[in-house]
Amino acid sequence: MNMFKQIKESISNKSIHDFMKFAEPKDVCIICKKEYPPSSFNRGCSNKICHECYDDLTECVNCGKRSVNLNKHGICKRCLHDTAYVNSYGHKPRPMYHRVYQDEVICTDIQGKYLHFGVELETDAHGHIKGNSLASFVRLISKGLSGRECLLYVKEDSTCYYEFVSHPFSWKYLNTFGKDIFQTLFKALRQDNYVGHTGDDCGMHVHVSKKAVKRTSLMKILSLMYNPDNYDFILHVSQRTGERLNEWATPQLSRHFLYDIPNPYSYLAKLSFDNETSEIDSHIGRSVAVNLLPKNTIEFRLFRGTLNYNSFIKNLEFVKSVIDWSNIVSWKSAKYNSLTSYLKFLKENQNNYTELCFFLRRRGYGNFKNASDKMTRKHLTKLSQLKYDSDAREAI
Repeated sequence: MNMFKQIKESISNKSIHDFMKFAEPKDVCIICKKEYPPSSFNRGCSNKICHECYDDLTECVNCGKRSVNLNKHGICKRCLHDTAYVNSYGHKPRPMYHRVYQDEVICTDIQGKYLHFGVELETDAHGHIKGNSLASFVRLISKGLSGRECLLYVKEDSTCYYEFVSHPFSWKYLNTFGKDIFQTLFKALRQDNYVGHTGDDCGMHVHVSKKAVKRTSLMKILSLMYNPDNYDFILHVSQRTGERLNEWATPQLSRHFLYDIPNPYSYLAKLSFDNETSEIDSHIGRSVAVNLLPKNTIEFRLFRGTLNYNSFIKNLEFVKSVIDWSNIVSWKSAKYNSLTSYLKFLKENQNNYTELCFFLRRRGYGNFKNASDKMTRKHLTKLSQLKYDSDAREAI
């Protein structure tokens, strides 16, 4: 039957409405293989998928859009491959935990009880590479060097221009793959005139997985970070000015909270592990040295922004050393002599925190000269002879 006869028969046997449905061009759903008019396909999907099949698709764990092409970790092709985007400030993808097992990288959405670190680096943009071109460049670095799912993504920031955010990674991953990724990124950004340390409002935030920290350990961490006698030490480690530290990540809790509430550090640790966010917010808020509001992480907010790798590692070593110290020190020592106890721990374990110990030695905290390892002494000597440029000087 030719087209004319079909139209004629349709007009004579059906209403105009039914005829228009018949006359409307049709396409085939790529999943169920049924024919549908274009209006029946989901507009939020680039492929021709009917509404019914679209509702049965799984969302990408990274971008949240439904897709027919997900890898074994639940990430769509768009997120895995060519195009990358600067995400909005509120963007929070499902975390992918980066670990190393038998020299192989493991990327999984299962955290386990491992200690993971995540970083947020705020920067001011004075360079030529911006927007989605910058995001694609960051994706190229973090995916190309590790050969796995991307470690980093880019977000808009509420205080600075861009924020570079990492997925969680283990300490071994940092030393195996992360070192090259961050060194390459920092060098490229500095060459394009990005800055992290000169912006007054730029900061570096370090998240650690709450599951890997004991409640008693958190009490000891808080006693070190919020003891009024330790303020100068925290200020030096942060590399911020006192004004900026107090504005964005104060280590000073109110006298009412410290002296009127029995066992304030124990009380805060309990609130954190019970996820009593409203109580935490009413007592200390978010802009403190150790932010307890996140559900699954503990956030160290004290550090000034940086694109200097030595400063970056110094900050991470400080967080790790504080956690390691909290796991072995007694509550009595942490409560009454937290700083003395912590510096003693550092001196005994300085080979594990070389950048931090070098930094503290230059600031007059403790004597870290008697390193037992020759390579450590050589490393410290080499660093002390650096001619600091505008980027490296922030490590002093």
